[in-house]
Amino acid sequence: MAEADRSYASPQEEAAALLSQVLRDLMLPDGDLKAALMRCQFASHLMGWADWRDWCQREIVGYRDEDVLSAHRRIVGTLTWRKKIAGARRALEDHVSRGISGPDTDLEAQDDSTQYDLRFSFDVIKELADSALLVHDLPTGKTDNRYSRRLGKEVDLEQVQRFSPATFRGVFERLRQVVLDFAIHRYTYVQYGAEITDVWQEYRALVDSKLPAMGLGHHLEAIEANLRSDNPVMWRTAALTCRAALEDVSRALWKAPGKKYPYITNAKNQQIEVDEGKFANRIGAYLDQKAVGNTQRRLVQAEAEAIAGIVSALPAAQGDAHAPVTREQARSVALATYLVLGELVTRTDMIPVEQLRRPDEIVVTTDLPATTP
Repeated sequence: MAEADRSYASPQEEAAALLSQVLRDLMLPDGDLKAALMRCQFASHLMGWADWRDWCQREIVGYRDEDVLSAHRRIVGTLTWRKKIAGARRALEDHVSRGISGPDTDLEAQDDSTQYDLRFSFDVIKELADSALLVHDLPTGKTDNRYSRRLGKEVDLEQVQRFSPATFRGVFERLRQVVLDFAIHRYTYVQYGAEITDVWQEYRALVDSKLPAMGLGHHLEAIEANLRSDNPVMWRTAALTCRAALEDVSRALWKAPGKKYPYITNAKNQQIEVDEGKFANRIGAYLDQKAVGNTQRRLVQAEAEAIAGIVSALPAAQGDAHAPVTREQARSVALATYLVLGELVTRTDMIPVEQLRRPDEIVVTTDLPATTP
């Protein structure tokens, strides 16, 4: 939480401090995700964001049957059968046995894909994600019996949904991105308030003056025209055009050889990929090569990744989903796009990177303050 011995002039100032700490924590590979959720929950309480406060609470304590489940908690596993064997490690024993000698009965040979709504608490999911077991089984309640070739007799079987620990770790990876995206947008709101309108206008003027010179002005014109339309199909097109703009800008600015950038690693401590299509990583690598401080570079890269995630989730056609793209959603994507482009324009010379410089050759010139505002 915010520092206990510090007093704040207003709930807004305290919320800004909490969200700032969330941003710093989640930019570290081992940042405490549960603590970040608790900070976001308290910040939402301070600001009166009831929906987000309640969402954070559900993510921590778990979802009730009547609660609407967040998309990142829907997991995919294998629907199969196993022998009814006592003992906590029976899923592992069954998994190893199948791997050595194959399925013993015709039912055990059946493997189908299954989806599961994960309503457990944060702590339970973390226990599953950190488990040393190779698989976790969730019984469905269905039972049957078949002849066992190995035992030479009828055996009792139960149907289970089988998942690997990696599946549960994936839930946390997706949740981390949701929380980070929330903290980025809400921190900007509480920290700058009404000033954001002036920032938007300034960034837009800068971007509008630079991109046409790069032959990319048509993207900006298309975004504006589609947002002004009253046709929902055009709002979706505006969001897609935002991604296209960032892809083309990253392509124009990043011309260095190689498919990976050796000086930035992801949450798995692997070099980030900067080949075609990885526009968020290319933007992050470009900012790094242009001596933009690490904190600011991470914020801009995370914003670009959030845009990529939002646009990737759009249906192939407007009528393909029950929840079509709204004008407000398209405007949010456009605003985030201009903020990313504005950071590029204001913090760099917009000259393409063709050869990489080593970290010891790069002098950092700009960054966010190292302390909480």
